Amino acid sequence: MNDGNVFIHLQPTANELRRAFLEMEHAGTLRFLPESLRDGPAWMEYLHPAAGAARAISFTPVVIEVEGRYPAVFWLTDYCPMNRSAEIHFCAHGAYRLKTVVCACRLAVEMVLNSAEVDLLHAVYQTGDVRAERMARAFGFREYARTVRGCVYSYVVSENRLEKNYG
Repeated sequence: MNDGNVFIHLQPTANELRRAFLEMEHAGTLRFLPESLRDGPAWMEYLHPAAGAARAISFTPVVIEVEGRYPAVFWLTDYCPMNRSAEIHFCAHGAYRLKTVVCACRLAVEMVLNSAEVDLLHAVYQTGDVRAERMARAFGFREYARTVRGCVYSYVVSENRLEKNYG
């Protein structure tokens, strides 16, 4: 997608993923990721596997580019083909054109939900993780459960699924 100076890369190149990593590292965003994704080689191995490697969803990760900068990346895991659902993971920072980044991420989530592969996305974060909660809300997720162990579960559903189930 190209909206002037905003691009949503549904099949990012190795260079786009590397630049996104460097942007996240510079902004201090990587500290929120699992330790296994906090260095460049691990990031690339996980998000840009060798050609032919199995991927849960064909078009993830998704990289958001704004005016030549790479302030957001998201990817899906735990894909369940039966109900066409997946868990989403965000890595984004607000150090550069936050409203534009949020709008681009929300549009990218809608694009994923309008695909033939996914009808439902889940986001899970810790209770008290204000940053993750704000991101999930901004990207259109709604909370549906909180556990005793401190996890918050939220979801967003495609319009197609709503029509199919409740139309």
